[in-house]
This record gives sequence, structure tokens and C-alpha cells, in this order.
Amino acid sequence: SRTVRRLAGALCLFAGLSAAVGGLELMLWPQGPSWASWLTTSLLAQTPFTDFTVPGLLLFLVPGVGNLVAEWLVLRRHPLGDLFAVLGGVLLAGWLVAEVSLVRAPAVGHAVYALVAVATVAVAFWHWTMRRAALRRRPVAA
Repeated sequence: SRTVRRLAGALCLFAGLSAAVGGLELMLWPQGPSWASWLTTSLLAQTPFTDFTVPGLLLFLVPGVGNLVAEWLVLRRHPLGDLFAVLGGVLLAGWLVAEVSLVRAPAVGHAVYALVAVATVAVAFWHWTMRRAALRRRPVAA
């Protein structure tokens, strides 16, 4: 159970840190960072956004902070940790669906993060079921 909990925490940490850093990067360079020549505002032509400020803020808060909170709760064995980890995976998946459908430029990174999202949900749910089963096996004191 410890290994599964740590894996859930690691997945949330990876997703949360990369989303928070990516969102911060987009907010700091709303026209696209100079070192990423492919990341220009032309990608936003099919979206309601004119620059990356709002998408960066959403990326920072929703999958970024959401997964970091989940990681913190999971590793501290909070009763809601597994639920938040599942939610973190769902938020990441939702972000990916919205991004790919709005930008219409799927990339390999989307597939990698989709696997992270699915793995996060699966591992957190597995940990939750293991914890519930362990609680049911405990003898009740009379």
C-alpha cells in the first residue's frame, strides 16, 4: 500500500509541477517564449484567446495546483487524498481534451500526459480500494 500511495503521489507531483511551471511560463511570456519557436499565438487562432495569459493561468491553477494539492494530501495519508488524486487525474485529462480540441494541434506530449492522467486515476483508485478493504478487515472492538 505504501508503494501504491507513493506512486500516486509521484504521478500527482509530476503532473502538478510540470503544469504549474508550464502555466507560469505562459503567463510570463504571453506571446510565447522565445526558446519555443513553435509556441506562438497563431496556435490560438481557433480559440477565444489572443495570448497565453488566461490559458497559462488555467494551466497553473487547474491541473497544476490541483495535482500539487492532491500530492500533498496523498503523501500525508489524508482521508481525502485518494479522491483528490483521482480528481487531479481527471482535471489533467480534461485540460488535455480542451487543449487538443481548441488548438487542434495534438502532439506527442499530449499522449504522454494522457497516460499520466489515466495512470493517476487508476493508481489512486486502486489505493483507495486497498484502503477500504483494509478497513473492512479490521476487527471491531466490543
